[in-house]
This record gives sequence, C-alpha cells and structure tokens, in this order.
Amino acid sequence: MRALRAILGLFWRKDRLWFLIGLALAIVSLVAGIGLLALAGWFIAATALAGAAGLGLAFNFFSPSAGIRFLAILRTAGRYGERLATHEATLRLLANLRVTVFGNLLARDFAQLAQIRGGDFLQRLTGDIDLLDALYLRLAVPLLTALTVIVALVGLLLIFDPWLALGVGALLGLTGILLPALQGYATRRAARRLNAGERALRLRTVDLSRGQVELAMAGRLAAQRDGIAKAHAMAESAALDISRRESLAGASLFVAGQSALAFALWRGAVLLRDGVIDGALLAMILLLVLGATEALGLLRRGLLELGRTILAARRVEPYTKEGDQQPVSSGLVPEGSLRLEGLAFRYAPDRRPVLEGITADISPGEIVALVGPSGSGKSTLLGLVAGMHAPSAGHILIGGQPLDSIAEPDLRRTVGLLGQRTELFRDSIAGNLRLASPEADETILWDALRRAGLEPAVRRLPQGLETVLGDEGSGLSGGERRRLALARLILTDPAIWLLDEPTEGLDRPMAAAVLDDILAAAAGRIVLLATHRPEEAAKAGRLLRLDMAS
Repeated sequence: MRALRAILGLFWRKDRLWFLIGLALAIVSLVAGIGLLALAGWFIAATALAGAAGLGLAFNFFSPSAGIRFLAILRTAGRYGERLATHEATLRLLANLRVTVFGNLLARDFAQLAQIRGGDFLQRLTGDIDLLDALYLRLAVPLLTALTVIVALVGLLLIFDPWLALGVGALLGLTGILLPALQGYATRRAARRLNAGERALRLRTVDLSRGQVELAMAGRLAAQRDGIAKAHAMAESAALDISRRESLAGASLFVAGQSALAFALWRGAVLLRDGVIDGALLAMILLLVLGATEALGLLRRGLLELGRTILAARRVEPYTKEGDQQPVSSGLVPEGSLRLEGLAFRYAPDRRPVLEGITADISPGEIVALVGPSGSGKSTLLGLVAGMHAPSAGHILIGGQPLDSIAEPDLRRTVGLLGQRTELFRDSIAGNLRLASPEADETILWDALRRAGLEPAVRRLPQGLETVLGDEGSGLSGGERRRLALARLILTDPAIWLLDEPTEGLDRPMAAAVLDDILAAAAGRIVLLATHRPEEAAKAGRLLRLDMAS
C-alpha cells in the first residue's frame, strides 16, 4: 500500500484542487441520487397513507415536490460535473506520472540506464501507468464516497434506532467493502503471474518477428513457438484465476447489499410494530439502504483491480522518487585540456578492476589512440570520459573542472561519443541530424553532410534530406550510417571527440575513408580513438596502452 500512497501523494502535491473537486462532486451526485430515491419513495407512501386516512386535502404536496425537483437537478448536474472533474483529474494524474517518470529516468546516470531494458521501461511508461488510472477514478473516489455515504447513512439511522444503524453499517462496510477488498488484494499473486506471462509473450513474439532468419538457421523456430505458447498459457491461467476471484468479490458485493436491505426490512418492521416509525418512514429507510448499495457498485471494478493496481504502483513508484540534485547548467562549454588522474573503475565491488592507475594529460588538437586486447577497458574508459560511469577512484578534469561538477547539458556539448553502433531513428535524414542541432537550417545540414563525406549520396536520393529511413537507419549502407552519425557529431561540435571503434564492420578501404573524414572534422579538438587496427592507431599522435585484462 505504500506505493499507492506515494502515487496519490504525488497527485495531491501537484493537483489537489482537481482531486478535491472530483471527490466533492462524486459525493454530491451520489447523495443527491440516494436522497431523490428516498424522498420520492417517502412522498408516494405518505401520499397514499394520507389519502387512505382521509387527510389528502391537508397533506403538503408542495415541499416534497420541490425537494424532488431540486435533488433531480442536483443529481444530473453533479453527475455531469463529476465525470468532467474526475476524468480531468485522472488525465492530469497520468500525464504528471509520465512526465515525472520519464524526467527521473533521464536524471539517472548511464550505468543505471544500462540496467533497464527498453521494453521493460516502455511497459512502465505505458501499460503500468495506464493501469493506475484506476487509482483515483475507480479506487480513491469511489472508496471515499462510499465511506462518506455509509457514515452519513449510519448517522441518519441512529435517529430511529441504534441497532438498525449499526447492523446496516456493519453489513455495508464489512461485507460490502472489506471482503471485496481482501479478494482484490488476494489477486496480487495472480496479477504478478499475468504480468510475467504478458511480458514474456511480448518479448518472445518480438524476438520471433525480428529474428526469424537467425532462429530458422539455428533450428530454434519450434522452441521459440513453444516458448510463446507457454507464455500465453501462463497469462491465460492467471487471467482465469483473477476472473474467479472477481466473481467472488462481485458476489460479496451483491450479498452485502441484499443482506443490508433484508436486515433493514426486518428491523424496520419491528420499529413499525412498536410504533417508532410509520409506513412512509419505513419505505424511506428501505430506499435509503437500497440507494446506498449504489456506492458499493461504484467500488466493484476498482476493488477487483486492486491487486494489479498495487503491482503497477510498485513498479512505477521507484521512478517517481527525486534523484540526487544535478549541477545547474551554466550555459558555458568547458574548454582546455583533458586530464585523467589515477583513474580506476570496476563494475561491482566484488569484481576485479577493469581500469586502474590511468593518468594522462591530453591537450586540444591531440589524437590519442587507446589500444589493448579485447576486454582491456577501451570502451569503459571512453564511457568514463563521457560521464556514462562514475570512476571507482581518481578524477577526470576538463579544462581544470571536475567532470562530475559539469551539468549534463554542458557535458553533452563538451563531449561527443561516436560508438560502434550507430543510433539512427525511423525519421528523415534531416530529423536524425537535428537531434544534435534542432535549429539548424538546410544549409547547415548540407555542410555537415559535406564534411562527413555523405553529401553526394544524399543528393542522389529523390527526397534528399527528407528521405525517411527505416528502423536503425535501414535504407543506408553501413558506411553511410557511420557518416550520418559523424555529420550529427559535427553539428554538435564538441571539444572532445570519443571514437569507439567507429569503423567496426567496415571493409578496410571504407574504414580508412570514414576515419579520415572523422579526423578531418575533428581537427583542433581532443580525440580519443579506441581501435584494434594498427593502421588506425598509426594516425594518432600517441598511444595509451590498456592491458589490465592481459
């Protein structure tokens, strides 16, 4: 329940006005509906009794009629306002959650981001947050409304008889709220299995869709289909279990309403026999209890989804916590040399260091090649300079300023990373380039493509800069993708260029041409080049050998 309180607390801090407006209108509309039903029933019964007693001419028809009209109008207006306010509040809750979750994700360091699977985080951002629409609309508001109505009903019935009030309150409160809530809470295990089954089904289906050729060549298609079938069976079994418990909870709500009504009829008959109330008041009491069961009906769906809502809240709640305070951007890009002082790094406290005792001074215009066997820490060192990891020991200084004191926006303008894998999106060539410089016009984009050696290829395309690429840049060759990533880095124009085997996967002539273009574009800048090709390392001014793994 702590996670639910945390989510509601976030909503309360950001949009408490809409929270209260929606709740108030929900209570008003429900009370007006119950009052309309009870007053109309009393009016009909009292009119009949007055007529049978020969008192029809003396009976006051006008006041009850006016009350009925007022409650009818109030109920209609309140119901409309409630739908408007509660849906506005729910949409604000979901929007604030998505913004908060995504913002907190971006505030995390790259080491934490690397541990989060994209599909899992997308599920947090979409599916889990969508499940939380039940938290306010179908749980908080109906629960508080039902409790308010039951307390008011108990207070009203106390006027007539304490036992009547306590009996009706106990049946509505315990049987109508507590038992269904326990049933909903008990669905947590099934909800966890349902979530695991749906997640496995989604991931395995995507893997089958994307890797059919590889699976077929490895003879794993049948095994993949079996895995999909097992995931579907798990999800289906969990959904059936949840459905059974939902049926039990629905039965509890029905029994609660009918039991409260039967008890009110029995106790009311006793009071009628003893002359405490008349027939019209008995009708009003029964209709009050009957109307109060409507509040339980509003709770039904929310209580049935309680288990899934709790699990969704637990998965989302860690992303709503504010992280450490980040340095404030100064708008200035640090300039000057790059200094590594006694740098060390290990991925876990119980693992041996990947890097240890790395010290170097690198001035603007220098090209330093990082060489060493696979696993020696070349990519790790680039990740440390890029701010993707925090060093276990030592310091990184840019222009004499500690790396961890540089605000993230300033660091991204200072350090640029061109990795082994080119990250391109299903967008136009211009759209991919403008990730680095949103305000760049076509002249600037063409100049960046020219410096990257890609201008002739893009000019030949029928739509030029507006050519839409496929997933991961499909539509361009491997070399063209690297050159497009280089053009994007040129638009960023960082002071420090980090090149993580940028020619990996290219043939030697293409690799040499791409690297020459990169180094020409990076003239006058600090360049750290991680490579395992001797001919590429020979283009550097000096070597930094890493051999911790050797």
